[in-house]
Amino acid sequence: MLAFVRGVVQECLTKENSCYFTRCVCGRRYSFTVSSITGQCSSQVSSTVDIRTAPCIPQNLQTSTNCNSDVLLSKWDLAEGAIGYTVEAFGNKGNYNCSSLSNSCVIEGIQCGEFLTIYIKAFDDQCTSPMALGPVAETVPCAAQNVSAVKECGADAITMTWTMSGSAIFYVAMAKDSNGVIYSCNSIDLSCKIEGLKCSTNYTAYVIASNFVCNSSESEMVAIETAACPPDQVTASLDCTANEALISWRGQQSINSYTATIVNEDQVLLSCSSTNTSCRIPDLKCGQLYTVTVYYHDGVCPSMPSKAINMKSVPCGPNVKANLDCQSQALTLGWNASGDAEGYITVISNGYKQMSYNTTKPELRINTLECGLNYTLKVMSFNGTCVSRPSVLPVRQTPCVPTNVVVNKTCDQSFVQVTWQASRGALYYSASAKDKDGRLLLCSSNGTSCRLEGLMCSQVYNVSVTAKDSNCTSNESSISILQTVPCPPSQLNVSVNCANESAMLTWSRSPNAVSYFGKAVSIDRRSYPREGHTVTCDAGTNLGCQLNGLLCGSLYAFTVSASDGTCQSPDSEAVIQTTAPCPVGSVLRTLNCSNNTLTVSWMPVLRQVCKMCPVIYYSVNYNVTALATDGTILRCTTQSSSCTITNLQCGQQYNVSVKAISSTCEGFIDAWEIVNSVPCVPLNVKGVMKCSTNTLQASWDAAAGAESYISTLWRSGGFSSSCLTADQRCLFTDLQCAQTYMFSVVATNNRCNSSESAMISARTAPCDPTNVSAALNCLSGVVTVSWGASAGANYYTVFAEANGLVDTCNSTGTSCKLTQLQCGEDYTVTVQARDGNCNNSILAKTNVTTAPCAPVIQSHSLDCGSNNALVTWIEDKDALSVTVNAASSLGDTTYCNSSTNGHSCVLNKLKCGQTYTVQVVAKGVQCLSKPSSTFQVVTAPCTPANVVSTYSCTTSIALLSWDETLGRKSFYAQVQSADHTVSCSTSQTDCSLSSLLCGHTYNVKVIAVADNCNSSVPGVTQIQTAPCAPWNVSASLLCRNNTAAVSWQGSPGAVTYKVMANGRDGDVKQCTTSDTNCHLPNMHCAQTYWITVTPLSTTCTGYTSSPYTYIAGPCPPTNVNVSLQCSANVAYVTWNAALQADHYVATAVPSALDEHNHTCTSNGTSCSLTDLHCGETSAVTVVTIDRGCWSNPSQPFTFKSVICPPTRVTGVTSCTDNNITVSWDPSPERGVNYFVQSQKDSGTSANYSTTHTSHVLTGLKCGQLYTLTVAARDTECTSVFSTPIQTETAPCPPTSLTVKADCGTNLGNLTWAPSFHAISYTATVTSTQGHVVFCSSNTTTCSVKLDCGKQYSAVVVASSATCNSSKEASLTFASAPCLPDRVVADVDCKNNSFAVQWRGSISNLDSYTAIAVGSDNTRATCNSSSTSGIIQNLKCGLTYSIVVTTSSVDCGTIKGSDYFVQSAPCKPESVLVNLKCSTNKALVTWRNSGPDQNQVVSAVDSRGVITTCNSSSSNCTFDQLTCGESYVISVVGYTNTCNSNPAVAERLNTAPCVPTHLTAQVDCQTGITVVTWDPAHGATAYTVYARGNLGYNAECNTTDTNCNFLNLECGQDYTITVVARSTTCVSLVSKSINATTGDKTKAGQLINSDTAITVKRYCFGSLQSEKSRHMI
Repeated sequence: MLAFVRGVVQECLTKENSCYFTRCVCGRRYSFTVSSITGQCSSQVSSTVDIRTAPCIPQNLQTSTNCNSDVLLSKWDLAEGAIGYTVEAFGNKGNYNCSSLSNSCVIEGIQCGEFLTIYIKAFDDQCTSPMALGPVAETVPCAAQNVSAVKECGADAITMTWTMSGSAIFYVAMAKDSNGVIYSCNSIDLSCKIEGLKCSTNYTAYVIASNFVCNSSESEMVAIETAACPPDQVTASLDCTANEALISWRGQQSINSYTATIVNEDQVLLSCSSTNTSCRIPDLKCGQLYTVTVYYHDGVCPSMPSKAINMKSVPCGPNVKANLDCQSQALTLGWNASGDAEGYITVISNGYKQMSYNTTKPELRINTLECGLNYTLKVMSFNGTCVSRPSVLPVRQTPCVPTNVVVNKTCDQSFVQVTWQASRGALYYSASAKDKDGRLLLCSSNGTSCRLEGLMCSQVYNVSVTAKDSNCTSNESSISILQTVPCPPSQLNVSVNCANESAMLTWSRSPNAVSYFGKAVSIDRRSYPREGHTVTCDAGTNLGCQLNGLLCGSLYAFTVSASDGTCQSPDSEAVIQTTAPCPVGSVLRTLNCSNNTLTVSWMPVLRQVCKMCPVIYYSVNYNVTALATDGTILRCTTQSSSCTITNLQCGQQYNVSVKAISSTCEGFIDAWEIVNSVPCVPLNVKGVMKCSTNTLQASWDAAAGAESYISTLWRSGGFSSSCLTADQRCLFTDLQCAQTYMFSVVATNNRCNSSESAMISARTAPCDPTNVSAALNCLSGVVTVSWGASAGANYYTVFAEANGLVDTCNSTGTSCKLTQLQCGEDYTVTVQARDGNCNNSILAKTNVTTAPCAPVIQSHSLDCGSNNALVTWIEDKDALSVTVNAASSLGDTTYCNSSTNGHSCVLNKLKCGQTYTVQVVAKGVQCLSKPSSTFQVVTAPCTPANVVSTYSCTTSIALLSWDETLGRKSFYAQVQSADHTVSCSTSQTDCSLSSLLCGHTYNVKVIAVADNCNSSVPGVTQIQTAPCAPWNVSASLLCRNNTAAVSWQGSPGAVTYKVMANGRDGDVKQCTTSDTNCHLPNMHCAQTYWITVTPLSTTCTGYTSSPYTYIAGPCPPTNVNVSLQCSANVAYVTWNAALQADHYVATAVPSALDEHNHTCTSNGTSCSLTDLHCGETSAVTVVTIDRGCWSNPSQPFTFKSVICPPTRVTGVTSCTDNNITVSWDPSPERGVNYFVQSQKDSGTSANYSTTHTSHVLTGLKCGQLYTLTVAARDTECTSVFSTPIQTETAPCPPTSLTVKADCGTNLGNLTWAPSFHAISYTATVTSTQGHVVFCSSNTTTCSVKLDCGKQYSAVVVASSATCNSSKEASLTFASAPCLPDRVVADVDCKNNSFAVQWRGSISNLDSYTAIAVGSDNTRATCNSSSTSGIIQNLKCGLTYSIVVTTSSVDCGTIKGSDYFVQSAPCKPESVLVNLKCSTNKALVTWRNSGPDQNQVVSAVDSRGVITTCNSSSSNCTFDQLTCGESYVISVVGYTNTCNSNPAVAERLNTAPCVPTHLTAQVDCQTGITVVTWDPAHGATAYTVYARGNLGYNAECNTTDTNCNFLNLECGQDYTITVVARSTTCVSLVSKSINATTGDKTKAGQLINSDTAITVKRYCFGSLQSEKSRHMI
């Protein structure tokens, strides 16, 4: 056969009637002819047949995207034999296609962000070519979404973020200002930072996504304002007086707050914040140089700090030493001289007033300090600039003389308590008492009281006190008179009246006594209630009195004491007397039960003259009386201590008493007591026997006088039993069978038993048979019952019962047979013994179980997956186990067992592909059942083995084969990957699978198939096809080494990849990797490369990816140039553009190493450097930034910035002529001119020019403030002005000086008009006698202490930080007139009044008025013509100043004095206590507290321990009270000299203590958890908490110290705690302990291996069931 095409002939020889041509070319038309050949001859050629082959595969498919539309254009080379073409694109978001008859095709409606896999095929009228894979196409990236912009605080930048847009490789974020200037940043991530923006500027920001071919549309626009600009024009000035810095600056609108910071050389930082344009920073450290900066906050971000300036702080003060002369109370000061000091200011204050002294020498002597005060000295140096910080030194003056000396007598002691008002400055005190003979008693104390001991009665002492400190002693205080207690009276006489128990006392007079008191105290030791019994009488001024209410039969000590109206003397010598006899004690009444007689005994009446004397018995008679309830009286009389009464009747109740009779009086009868005589004998005793339980029920009649009965039962052999009852009957249980018992009864009461009653007898039932047994005959089903003989029995009956089935038999012997029992039953067999009267109990029992019935099959089933057969039958509870036996036709056998109560089991050893015959047998206690009916089980076929696959890489066809297997009818084979499945079915052991996809891993499964089951486990293997071409190839720029980071989507099955990059300039880069990314370093800058990736597996080489276009990193710009703009010190940089630039960064590097670099950014070819430092030389370079990477820098260009302004500008004022000299440091530049600008605080300004580094401003006035700045100019530019400084001229002298004298305090109060820019004032006041005093103030007032009745002149000088003013003319004035002095006031605490004394004037014969001015401005007065008086009607708890005036002095309204005294304290009222239980803190509150008094609150616990709390308000808190205690709370008000009466609150009970020593014990048998602990003090109840780790919680409440948890959930770990409770509080939780409850497991049912096992778990208190699956 021949085939012709385009002159080419192909030949095919065959003996058949067909032939195959395999080397045909696609897209050709072939003509076929046939001829036959025999030997050497050929037949004629047949007619031709024309056939066209399928079209060829189109080649060179290229697809491009239109960046401005949704159109995809595909082009290709024409394929031979093709009529038309179809292009298909498969993407992430959808699939697309188009058809064409030419070599191009357009697909419309393509979505953004797509990666498209492009296929093309050609077709003619009959066939289509195979599909050809083209390069991957990318559509336009989608616009970025969720764009946001956040400004960077403290930097000129914003950070932009967005969410991913499909197919984008990198992003460009842009920010545009109002002038259209655009700043940008590039990123391959989802955020980037745009830097170099202008501060406080509004920008519109957006993002563009790019894939290096197309850019997306602009994203949504967001508005953003950059962070605030730093403040400028910052100045700092020092307030010397306040030692604080005033920082000011130029502000902006919409700024929320400013913060100024200063840092000293030690890097210690101080700051202040303000919403204005200035703030003050206090507490500067002296002698420091501070660096000042300012930044502010707009509510969102803080700005960058301003340019730093320097400022010096106030100089440090002198080092002062002080020396106090105790005798003259003069203070001498000295200090180190300061070199630049013009003078020194000394200020001394004591908390009430302040004095100032000016001196030019480093020393000072002060003689006007008041006693006892603690003074604070401050010494400051000053010069023409500033006043130094003060040097502070404390000084203690000599203590003042103690006042208000009070002697508090202790009436029953030989000592007195001396108290006094605390002296100012005193550390301790010494008190002395001198009697009329000059004998001296001494005591000392560091408080305001001490004790003088050794006082004698009826004496008079003079008492005084001196105050001391560590250096000095004060003068003695005023004398207080002490009169001691009078001595006790003598010659005491006592007369006792026996009839009414009274006594008459008389005595002789005691000197100095004004009243007397009689007293009798019992000293009898016989009984507790009488000992210490006291009777008193008040005789007044009489010398006798009568004592009533004395106790009988007691020894009394009679005494008398005397009183002087305040104190009572000790008791006189005692007189001992005895009162009338008492009733007898310790009476004992004893009844003789055997003869029914009563014996009464008692303790004889006795007395004791004194505690150490022997006991003396009275000689008395005793009468005993017994009164029966029926009126019968029995008596006996004796002188001894006992007596016996006979002839008592049985069952009677008697009242018995005893009375003592002395020789003079009859005693009192003791209390009557009831005595019961012996009870009578019980009658009519009976007994009844209950046969079933062998219980005897006994009864009898009631007996007179009986409270209870004792019945006794006994028998031969020694058995005995008793029964105590209050009724007339008793039960005796569990008696021994076949026995005769005897019974009797005795009556009893609380003293005696009666005689025994008549005796009765009774017999019990026969005994139970023993050794009962039952024997089953498995063949006949007959049960033989046998037993041991029973005592007392005549014959026997046997019962067998099960589920209502009953069988019986009788016998006179010891066995019988049961013949009618049923199969599968559990019978209870009972044997009863009988005697004719009683049957025995049913305790003689046994059990017998008959053989189980044959099992009844319920169902059977096969688990095809495991070849396990489940067999079930009707459950037989009597079967102990069931056995299932199975045998196959191939000889295999197996079985399974089921335990008790089971109704199924699993045959789990069945073999695959076999048929089994199955039968079931049950096992009883003794016998097996009959077998069940049989049935068959057919198992699943076996698993195919040795599955083998053969794969062809060229055809993608796989051939599968496997071994034969038992039980199968056919086979099913399946190959499956994640997205593709192919299968085949066959009755043979092989099959073939075609159309497998490239790059797939297929899992192969082969299953044997039968009628009911398939093989449970398939035969398996795996097929790996050839890898597909990689897709989604991309490359990104890595800045280091200009590296291209290539990545792609991996091809399944590929082991390695080869990457090739070909540049337009001929450069070639390549790399090989096993990963899906690779780096190509050292690319040529700005060069375009085409990158492809080829996958390789272990067996095949895959398809090469479509080329990816990549542009390398940027080149630097060229022709850099810089021009300087003087006005703003801005450098304008220009350059020529570079290829592929996103933007450019220009950097200026100063030549000085300590300066920072300056940068600017632009996306054009110029930018401005705006943050240049003045006067620096810098080199400028520019780099290109593309896709976030920087090029190498350009060639540098050098330039110099604008000249700097002058530094260290200072202004110094000449205090004498107010000229200001402005000076500054010279500029480092040559040929520089300077401009000085001066501006007054009123707004007027002046300008000056000079070539020098200083200039003097003349003709200035006092009290003016000037702001000074300086600028410099060179040949090119003029600098900005320097940082402004402020300098002030000397202050003007103060005017309008006035002085007002205060009459009570002798103060001179000065006031004046303020002087501009003055920070302090010093007033000097001088008397005509030369007395000079000073005062200083930073206000327009101050006060000085003056001598009364003198003429003074005053002058005031104003001071600024640098100068003092000149002095104005002095003001002359008179001080206040003199008043009486040496004023002393003693407080009368009881009457709340002041006893005031003073020194009068010899020439003054007028009357005096003493005035007490309270701290609340209330006043109380008294008038007197002498030098003392009492001021009454004072308010309690108030501090008063005391002043005395005369009628001849007119001072107007006197506001007080320097002498202060406190009135008596108020007594607190309405005391309340609020306890916080959790902390035992108690808040005590009260009312009626004086404004100047203090309170002491006392808490006394049950042991007498006192806890105190002091308060000056109306509340006080105890924060350390003891738990579980009971406190008595009281409040006492006190002042320096007096205490109020206590106010008592209700008793306070604190919270109970925390329980301790917890233990927990779990009883594993009962499941009970017992918790114990130690008692908690103050607790009345407890609560126990148990918290389980699995969520179960329980609690237990108790009043004991233990608690039982009965039902805690088992198997949990419990945390146990205890809290104690009282009626008002709960304690804190105790320390926790842990306890674990038990977990008791009971075995389940084990059937056989590989089956379901049921496990039951039994827990204490609960039952749970769990099921799990196990392999055995």
